[in-house]
Amino acid sequence: AEKLIEPYIDGWLKVEGLVSDVAKDTWGNGYRVVVRVGEDLVFACFVQEAQEELPRLLRDDEVSLVGRVAGVGPYDLQLENSELLDAEP
Repeated sequence: AEKLIEPYIDGWLKVEGLVSDVAKDTWGNGYRVVVRVGEDLVFACFVQEAQEELPRLLRDDEVSLVGRVAGVGPYDLQLENSELLDAEP
């Protein structure tokens, strides 16, 4: 499975879905937003400069974001250096 995703690592991906959770990341450097896309989860990490609007996001808000693919788990996708493109309640 890792070989299948290898060409996408470090590539940029646009994601649209519903906010599941917003929290400071483990190291306190930025925010992590969990987005539900159908049955799947996307964990998007945002750098300090891109997180101004993140604390205002609420569960089930519709969001559109772009981030760099950092990895894939059995049930999720991880993005880094993400940027929020649009958000609607």
